[in-house]
Amino acid sequence: CFSQSFVAPLQAFFATMKRRLLGLAAAACVALGGVNFVFGSGLRRSSLRAARAEAGRSGSELPGEAPSFVGAVGAGVLAVTAASARRKSQRSGLSGRRGVEEEFEGGVVAARAVLFVKAGCEKCDMARETLTENKVKFAEMEMLSEIGQPVSGTMDQYLDYMEKTYGSSELPQLHVKGGTVYKSLDEIFEAEGSGDLKLKCKIAGAMKKDLGGA
Repeated sequence: CFSQSFVAPLQAFFATMKRRLLGLAAAACVALGGVNFVFGSGLRRSSLRAARAEAGRSGSELPGEAPSFVGAVGAGVLAVTAASARRKSQRSGLSGRRGVEEEFEGGVVAARAVLFVKAGCEKCDMARETLTENKVKFAEMEMLSEIGQPVSGTMDQYLDYMEKTYGSSELPQLHVKGGTVYKSLDEIFEAEGSGDLKLKCKIAGAMKKDLGGA
Protein backbone atom coordinates (compact mmCIF):
# COMPACT_ATOMS: atom_id res chain seq x y z
CA CYS A 1 0.00 0.00 0.00
CA PHE A 2 1.01 3.61 -0.46
CA SER A 3 2.71 5.31 2.41
CA GLN A 4 0.94 8.21 4.12
CA SER A 5 3.70 10.55 2.91
CA PHE A 6 2.64 9.85 -0.70
CA VAL A 7 -1.15 9.75 -0.24
CA ALA A 8 -1.46 13.09 1.58
CA PRO A 9 0.14 15.22 -1.18
CA LEU A 10 -1.93 13.38 -3.78
CA GLN A 11 -5.15 14.16 -1.92
CA ALA A 12 -4.14 17.79 -1.62
CA PHE A 13 -3.43 17.92 -5.36
CA PHE A 14 -6.86 16.53 -6.29
CA ALA A 15 -8.58 18.90 -3.84
CA THR A 16 -6.84 21.87 -5.44
CA MET A 17 -7.80 20.71 -8.95
CA LYS A 18 -11.42 20.28 -7.85
CA ARG A 19 -11.57 23.86 -6.53
CA ARG A 20 -10.08 25.19 -9.77
CA LEU A 21 -12.53 23.26 -11.93
CA LEU A 22 -15.46 24.51 -9.88
CA GLY A 23 -14.16 28.06 -10.27
CA LEU A 24 -13.87 27.66 -14.06
CA ALA A 25 -17.38 26.21 -14.24
CA ALA A 26 -18.79 29.17 -12.29
CA ALA A 27 -16.99 31.64 -14.57
CA ALA A 28 -18.35 29.87 -17.64
CA CYS A 29 -21.90 30.11 -16.30
CA VAL A 30 -21.52 33.87 -15.89
CA ALA A 31 -19.98 34.31 -19.34
CA LEU A 32 -22.48 32.13 -21.16
CA GLY A 33 -25.64 33.01 -19.30
CA GLY A 34 -25.14 36.44 -17.81
CA VAL A 35 -26.55 37.20 -14.38
CA ASN A 36 -30.02 38.29 -13.44
CA PHE A 37 -29.41 41.95 -12.68
CA VAL A 38 -30.00 45.26 -14.48
CA PHE A 39 -29.34 44.44 -18.14
CA GLY A 40 -29.25 40.64 -17.75
CA SER A 41 -32.90 39.57 -17.79
CA GLY A 42 -33.97 42.13 -20.38
CA LEU A 43 -31.10 41.16 -22.65
CA ARG A 44 -31.89 37.46 -22.49
CA ARG A 45 -35.60 37.96 -23.25
CA SER A 46 -34.90 40.29 -26.15
CA SER A 47 -32.04 38.16 -27.46
CA LEU A 48 -34.16 35.01 -27.52
CA ARG A 49 -37.01 36.87 -29.23
CA ALA A 50 -34.65 38.24 -31.87
CA ALA A 51 -33.12 34.82 -32.48
CA ARG A 52 -36.55 33.22 -32.92
CA ALA A 53 -37.67 35.99 -35.26
CA GLU A 54 -34.54 35.56 -37.39
CA ALA A 55 -35.00 31.80 -37.52
CA GLY A 56 -38.62 32.32 -38.62
CA ARG A 57 -37.62 34.70 -41.43
CA SER A 58 -34.96 32.35 -42.78
CA GLY A 59 -36.92 29.13 -42.26
CA SER A 60 -33.95 27.67 -40.39
CA GLU A 61 -33.41 26.33 -36.92
CA LEU A 62 -32.65 28.71 -34.09
CA PRO A 63 -29.09 29.92 -34.80
CA GLY A 64 -26.27 29.54 -32.34
CA GLU A 65 -25.62 33.29 -32.52
CA ALA A 66 -28.52 35.51 -33.47
CA PRO A 67 -27.43 38.36 -35.78
CA SER A 68 -29.16 41.07 -33.77
CA PHE A 69 -27.52 40.81 -30.38
CA VAL A 70 -24.13 40.45 -28.79
CA GLY A 71 -24.85 36.86 -27.78
CA ALA A 72 -24.51 34.98 -24.53
CA VAL A 73 -20.87 35.88 -23.97
CA GLY A 74 -21.55 39.55 -24.65
CA ALA A 75 -24.50 39.52 -22.27
CA GLY A 76 -22.31 37.95 -19.62
CA VAL A 77 -19.62 40.59 -20.06
CA LEU A 78 -22.26 43.30 -19.97
CA ALA A 79 -23.73 41.88 -16.78
CA VAL A 80 -20.40 41.53 -15.00
CA THR A 81 -19.31 45.05 -15.97
CA ALA A 82 -22.46 46.74 -14.74
CA ALA A 83 -22.53 44.61 -11.60
CA SER A 84 -18.99 45.79 -10.91
CA ALA A 85 -20.13 49.39 -11.35
CA ARG A 86 -22.96 48.75 -8.89
CA ARG A 87 -20.58 47.34 -6.27
CA LYS A 88 -18.24 50.29 -6.76
CA SER A 89 -21.13 52.68 -6.24
CA GLN A 90 -22.18 50.90 -3.07
CA ARG A 91 -18.64 50.92 -1.67
CA SER A 92 -18.17 54.62 -2.38
CA GLY A 93 -21.60 55.55 -1.08
CA LEU A 94 -22.94 56.56 -4.49
CA SER A 95 -26.67 56.29 -4.97
CA GLY A 96 -29.57 57.67 -6.94
CA ARG A 97 -28.86 59.16 -10.34
CA ARG A 98 -25.08 58.77 -10.07
CA GLY A 99 -25.42 55.02 -9.45
CA VAL A 100 -27.93 54.64 -12.30
CA GLU A 101 -25.60 56.56 -14.62
CA GLU A 102 -22.65 54.30 -13.86
CA GLU A 103 -24.68 51.14 -14.41
CA PHE A 104 -26.34 52.40 -17.59
CA GLU A 105 -23.25 53.85 -19.25
CA GLY A 106 -21.08 50.99 -18.04
CA GLY A 107 -23.43 48.53 -19.71
CA VAL A 108 -23.30 50.44 -23.00
CA VAL A 109 -19.50 50.53 -22.92
CA ALA A 110 -19.35 46.77 -22.24
CA ALA A 111 -21.77 45.87 -25.03
CA ARG A 112 -20.41 48.55 -27.44
CA ALA A 113 -23.88 49.05 -28.90
CA VAL A 114 -27.26 48.61 -27.19
CA LEU A 115 -30.70 48.88 -28.77
CA PHE A 116 -33.34 49.81 -26.18
CA VAL A 117 -36.80 48.61 -27.20
CA LYS A 118 -40.44 48.17 -26.29
CA ALA A 119 -42.17 44.78 -26.60
CA GLY A 120 -44.41 44.40 -29.65
CA CYS A 121 -43.10 47.64 -31.17
CA GLU A 122 -43.10 47.87 -34.98
CA LYS A 123 -40.56 50.72 -34.97
CA CYS A 124 -38.29 48.62 -32.77
CA ASP A 125 -38.56 45.74 -35.24
CA MET A 126 -37.57 48.10 -38.06
CA ALA A 127 -34.59 49.39 -36.06
CA ARG A 128 -33.50 45.83 -35.33
CA GLU A 129 -33.69 44.89 -39.00
CA THR A 130 -31.76 48.01 -40.00
CA LEU A 131 -28.92 47.22 -37.63
CA THR A 132 -28.84 43.59 -38.72
CA GLU A 133 -28.74 44.53 -42.41
CA ASN A 134 -25.85 46.92 -41.70
CA LYS A 135 -23.98 44.17 -39.83
CA VAL A 136 -24.01 46.03 -36.54
CA LYS A 137 -23.28 43.79 -33.57
CA PHE A 138 -25.52 44.93 -30.74
CA ALA A 139 -27.15 43.96 -27.48
CA GLU A 140 -30.85 44.52 -27.05
CA MET A 141 -32.73 45.41 -23.90
CA GLU A 142 -36.49 45.44 -23.47
CA MET A 143 -37.52 48.39 -21.32
CA LEU A 144 -41.30 48.59 -21.79
CA SER A 145 -43.99 45.95 -22.00
CA GLU A 146 -46.52 45.85 -24.84
CA ILE A 147 -48.84 48.08 -22.81
CA GLY A 148 -46.10 50.65 -22.31
CA GLN A 149 -45.18 49.88 -18.70
CA PRO A 150 -41.55 49.57 -17.51
CA VAL A 151 -40.71 45.88 -17.16
CA SER A 152 -38.97 46.58 -13.83
CA GLY A 153 -38.14 49.35 -11.39
CA THR A 154 -34.64 49.49 -12.84
CA MET A 155 -35.99 50.06 -16.33
CA ASP A 156 -38.11 52.90 -14.97
CA GLN A 157 -34.94 54.48 -13.56
CA TYR A 158 -33.14 54.04 -16.86
CA LEU A 159 -35.97 55.66 -18.81
CA ASP A 160 -35.90 58.61 -16.44
CA TYR A 161 -32.11 58.84 -16.85
CA MET A 162 -32.43 58.78 -20.66
CA GLU A 163 -35.03 61.54 -20.58
CA LYS A 164 -32.97 63.79 -18.30
CA THR A 165 -29.60 63.11 -19.93
CA TYR A 166 -30.45 62.80 -23.61
CA GLY A 167 -33.74 64.67 -23.76
CA SER A 168 -35.83 61.69 -24.82
CA SER A 169 -37.06 58.32 -23.56
CA GLU A 170 -38.64 57.45 -26.91
CA LEU A 171 -38.04 53.90 -28.09
CA PRO A 172 -36.25 52.53 -29.96
CA GLN A 173 -32.95 54.16 -29.04
CA LEU A 174 -29.48 53.03 -30.06
CA HIS A 175 -26.59 53.86 -27.74
CA VAL A 176 -23.07 53.28 -29.02
CA LYS A 177 -19.84 53.20 -27.03
CA GLY A 178 -18.16 56.57 -27.23
CA GLY A 179 -21.23 58.66 -26.47
CA THR A 180 -23.18 58.33 -29.72
CA VAL A 181 -26.94 58.16 -29.20
CA TYR A 182 -29.63 57.78 -31.86
CA LYS A 183 -32.80 58.74 -30.03
CA SER A 184 -35.43 57.47 -32.45
CA LEU A 185 -36.01 55.28 -35.48
CA ASP A 186 -35.77 58.36 -37.71
CA GLU A 187 -32.33 59.18 -36.33
CA ILE A 188 -31.20 55.60 -36.93
CA PHE A 189 -32.44 55.83 -40.52
CA GLU A 190 -30.70 59.18 -41.00
CA ALA A 191 -27.44 57.78 -39.63
CA GLU A 192 -27.74 54.79 -41.95
CA GLY A 193 -28.25 57.04 -44.97
CA SER A 194 -25.32 59.33 -44.12
CA GLY A 195 -22.94 56.50 -43.29
CA ASP A 196 -22.59 57.73 -39.70
CA LEU A 197 -24.14 54.54 -38.30
CA LYS A 198 -21.47 52.23 -39.69
CA LEU A 199 -18.70 54.72 -38.95
CA LYS A 200 -19.59 55.14 -35.27
CA CYS A 201 -20.21 51.42 -34.79
CA LYS A 202 -16.90 50.59 -36.47
CA ILE A 203 -15.05 52.98 -34.15
CA ALA A 204 -16.80 51.35 -31.16
CA GLY A 205 -15.91 47.85 -32.36
CA ALA A 206 -19.57 47.01 -32.86
CA MET A 207 -19.44 45.67 -36.42
CA LYS A 208 -19.66 41.97 -37.20
CA LYS A 209 -16.48 40.15 -38.23
CA ASP A 210 -15.52 42.31 -41.19
CA LEU A 211 -15.07 45.56 -39.27
CA GLY A 212 -15.34 47.54 -42.45
CA GLY A 213 -19.03 46.60 -42.56
CA ALA A 214 -18.78 45.27 -46.11
